[in-house]
Amino acid sequence: MPRILVVDDEPDQRFMLRRIFERAGHDVTEVGDGAAALAVVRESPPDLVVTDMMMPVMDGPELIRCLRSEPATAGIPILAASGIRISLATRTRSYPSRTHGSISSRPRMPC
Repeated sequence: MPRILVVDDEPDQRFMLRRIFERAGHDVTEVGDGAAALAVVRESPPDLVVTDMMMPVMDGPELIRCLRSEPATAGIPILAASGIRISLATRTRSYPSRTHGSISSRPRMPC
């Protein structure tokens, strides 16, 4: 069963992502910041890391830099998730080829 690490400081966001991934048949571990995620990944590398970008202790961009700088974790796919809308141009400039994708975890509400 594929293992996914969900990294987000918001418990509701972690819960939502956990439910989605578990219903799809994945084994999910969740942590509340990048430093805790780094410790989990070093101990038992997951098949995918889904990380929020804005968190205390260690934010998403720093976590991504750390994971990409270590040979043992450099190949782990990373999906950057954010509760704020970030334009494609900003994502491309900020994280070129460091992540495998990005999503906004807040749905767009109709007018």
